[in-house]
Amino acid sequence: PLFIGIIYKIFGVHPLIAKHIQLILLIIIASFLPWIGAFFWGRTGFWSGFVAGTLYISKYYGTADVILTEPLITFSIFLVIVAFINFNTRKIRFSSALLGLSLGISLLVKGSLIFLPFLLAAGMMWQAYRQKSFGVVKRLVIVGASMTVTILPWSTYASITAGHLIILSTQGEAVLLDGNNEFSEDGGWHPEWRHDDEHFYKREEISELPLPIRVLKFYSSHPELFPRIFKDKLINAFTPFLGVWIILLLVIIDYWSSKIYQFFNKPAYIIFMLVSLLALLMFITLPFVLGIAADKLFAFSTNNLKDSLVFHVVLLGTLTAVAIDRKTMLSIKFPFILVIFFLNF
Repeated sequence: PLFIGIIYKIFGVHPLIAKHIQLILLIIIASFLPWIGAFFWGRTGFWSGFVAGTLYISKYYGTADVILTEPLITFSIFLVIVAFINFNTRKIRFSSALLGLSLGISLLVKGSLIFLPFLLAAGMMWQAYRQKSFGVVKRLVIVGASMTVTILPWSTYASITAGHLIILSTQGEAVLLDGNNEFSEDGGWHPEWRHDDEHFYKREEISELPLPIRVLKFYSSHPELFPRIFKDKLINAFTPFLGVWIILLLVIIDYWSSKIYQFFNKPAYIIFMLVSLLALLMFITLPFVLGIAADKLFAFSTNNLKDSLVFHVVLLGTLTAVAIDRKTMLSIKFPFILVIFFLNF
């Protein structure tokens, strides 16, 4: 609302202008993906970013015709990544302040990024501890101060208006309670518990506790639900993102191809690679051939996980490959900031 309010304040109430600005944000993100890829992975990253940018803008170009929050959320994440690159390459106070500013903006745009600053600080402190270099601590203080200054005006306004302390708008109750109850075994959002007066969360000794404590109490009373709900949340969250499953499949193919090459002859290796790549190609193109979205094609996995093997096989296969051949798999370069975003979500 604040973003749209600023646009309307400057240009007047013209939704078309807001849509055009959304499109500009998407174009900026797509244009910078080759540069971001090159920074992390060199020439390979540049061309990967070029392909990703092309696919990104072609897929989301149509969304600019509707006013949505997603383009602004994505752009705020993009700003944090760019600010972090600047933070790492230019070790000056101004770059620290910019990173704090970008984090503050991202938190104001999307409250669910609340874990990002803590994960970022913890990861950087761990890196500093391992390298015995604690100069980053001073820079993190500047990051925290800049982030606080960015958030403070809105937090002050919201707190005064509501009559109680509000730091961020996170929809915490809906996110925590509606996503962690007996009905959430499919990994989805279930507010049905609110209609049950005898529900665990409505008990007198539970209802007055802070939200995170309520959830912890729920899982301590129902420990058998935690692994099922967590696994299903993970699969449910990443089912629509075909690229995630392609990466996991590539990890499995890479592992087994190296083993076949090591223990068998070269023709067996070639045959395995051809069959694997053909199967992967079919996996990628099937949604387009059938003319339906990938998340619709694989929706059965989230609706009835017990009757589906594909996602369990992919996940377990990847974890097995990494566990058995950790030295090879952990040599893959995963940029720190991207891992932090993954952990946050």
